[in-house]
Amino acid sequence: MDAEGNMHVVAGMTEEERRRFDEAIACELVELNETEYKRLLGVQKGSTS
Repeated sequence: MDAEGNMHVVAGMTEEERRRFDEAIACELVELNETEYKRLLGVQKGSTS
């Protein structure tokens, strides 16, 4: 991780490390999408009156 806490693919990574890295990013994206989805649902529910 760099100073901002971002993960970067390192040139010397093995296939296994790269696969784990990709899975970690995919999991993070799924969590972000769920949070965003719930937030948007809340906005839509609030706007229907």
